[in-house]
Amino acid sequence: MTCADPNHFPDENQLRSVGDRIESLCQDHASSLGAEITRIADAELARVTEELAAEGEARLDGLAAAIRKIREAAEPVGVLTELVEAAPLFCNRAALLLHREGRVVGFRAAGPGEHPDVDSMKDLSLECSAAPAIAHAVQSRDTVITQSPPDNLSAEVAQRFGYADEQEVRVHPVVLRNTVVAVLLVDGEPVRGAAIEAMTLAAEAWIEALGSRTVRKGEEHD
Repeated sequence: MTCADPNHFPDENQLRSVGDRIESLCQDHASSLGAEITRIADAELARVTEELAAEGEARLDGLAAAIRKIREAAEPVGVLTELVEAAPLFCNRAALLLHREGRVVGFRAAGPGEHPDVDSMKDLSLECSAAPAIAHAVQSRDTVITQSPPDNLSAEVAQRFGYADEQEVRVHPVVLRNTVVAVLLVDGEPVRGAAIEAMTLAAEAWIEALGSRTVRKGEEHD
């Protein structure tokens, strides 16, 4: 066996040759590693894309079914009931408050999260001025998003629904002939705002249609 001479150091050419071999070896491994990473990333992207497509299709089916149920209602109360019952398909909880002359009263709540029952909802009544987010939704006839329920929805509403101090809540107005007749409160992560608005628009249109039918029947009897 030949022992290495501790006093002998490789010359510059030897060092360069070793360096070239190490660099080549690193490049080979980097190339194969990059190909493997790319393969894994492509497979994961395909899996996620497939899951999102299936989820999107299921949500579209749920939205279509919800709108069909809204249109099957024979009276406005039934329309509003179907709206609040279907909303949790696209959020955690939903609550509908009826609005009249600057005041809101509880109507119904739904969803897997904790919420008041029907009887408890009927006891909820407050001036819009006590809930700035609701007042703004009524005035603007547009969706309002708040992240401070005790301040913007009132301490009473926040306590009834167990809203956290910094929790995001959306207020969707239900508008008939430029008048807000109700507000739909939704919370949870994530909230599919576009789907909620689509169902709200469908409910508004169907209530208008039911009203037109009632007017026509009255005219026929006259």
